[in-house]
Amino acid sequence: MNTMIRHTFPDQETFQDLTVLICQRKTPDVTKLCLESLLAWYPGINVLVVDGDSKDESSMYLAMKQALYPNVRVHTFTGERHSHGEIMDYALRSLITSRYVLLMDSDVITMRGGWVEAMLNRFYGYSLGYAIGTVMSMGIKAEGCGPAENEEDTVLYAHPSLSMINREMYLTMEPFKDHGAPCIANMVDAKEKGYLVADYPVENVSLHLSGSSWTAPR
Repeated sequence: MNTMIRHTFPDQETFQDLTVLICQRKTPDVTKLCLESLLAWYPGINVLVVDGDSKDESSMYLAMKQALYPNVRVHTFTGERHSHGEIMDYALRSLITSRYVLLMDSDVITMRGGWVEAMLNRFYGYSLGYAIGTVMSMGIKAEGCGPAENEEDTVLYAHPSLSMINREMYLTMEPFKDHGAPCIANMVDAKEKGYLVADYPVENVSLHLSGSSWTAPR
């Protein structure tokens, strides 16, 4: 017996003050999976894709999605190559106006719905809530970051592969920069300001394919 599977889509007014930010460069295969799976569950959610001037089939695909979906915007970054952190910072300051931003790597696949609303609801419950996602305890070192040596050296780090932040708070803090751990200085600033960084089990609702960099040669 055949059964029909129906998605129950959330009220799009829920996401009026949210933008999904995806950065990609020459990764058409995974970017397609990322966008198609996200829009399958959240067809009306606002999405901004920053493309690193790919000049491959990515460009045609992204132009098609932008034409088909009024809620999908594509911005081509043509300047000197910058790190993932700097590109995210550029988008947060110059291209996005929403209060909340969902940072999403181009190789993350959405497996089910309900989680975006759940993340937003966590924010509404905490006046000092700044970031939510997979939280790692990291140590601050003179040259980057690594395992914490003591409690004073520990900072909670919401991994940017799939995490949500309050953009209004972000604009008052240390910017994302570099690559590898682009949010580390920002998360240190959040700790010093007493902002909350909360954990959410994104591994239960998504699949991160490779963790590869959009800025790496391909």
